[in-house]
Amino acid sequence: MLASGDLDHSLRMWDTHSHAAIACLPVRTVPITLVHFSPSSALVLVASSDASICIWSTSSCAAVATLTLTGVTRAAACCVAWSSDEAVVAAGAMDGSVGVWKACTGLQLAVMQCPQAAAVTHITLSPDLRLLAAAVGATVSCAHVFDVASASLLASPAVRGSVLQLQWSADARVLKDDQGDVWTAP
Repeated sequence: MLASGDLDHSLRMWDTHSHAAIACLPVRTVPITLVHFSPSSALVLVASSDASICIWSTSSCAAVATLTLTGVTRAAACCVAWSSDEAVVAAGAMDGSVGVWKACTGLQLAVMQCPQAAAVTHITLSPDLRLLAAAVGATVSCAHVFDVASASLLASPAVRGSVLQLQWSADARVLKDDQGDVWTAP
């Protein structure tokens, strides 16, 4: 399956084998900024320029939950991370804010703000959903680690340049970036 946000503000989905259109859903009245599948592709997240996010079921083409990024400026989402079981989703915004929600209910679990008011370029949830790491900035990156339950900033580990990828170890004790920098959780 392939999904895209169209110029007419709709979500379009296609079968990649047959090239047949599966659905065209009128999602928003504002431009779509991000489309992202859950790990199993059962859900698709659609973010819009007004900081709203809608999660759709790919099987029923029905809206499952509506979320709103409530950062400093209510900026549009620019990156997404799903938990492996698809129960939790996190989104990072253009203003450095990050939100975490229950995917199927829209219940907001946390709102966090990176110290820099710059675009969140990558986020990742730890496997135990206790921690969230966010990379901020396109040319000179910073990384930040948050405790999800308290929404507090735990650390801002040093990085060497532009971070495009962050990854947690299976035990959620070590965070590694694509430059080889490593941070160990206390």
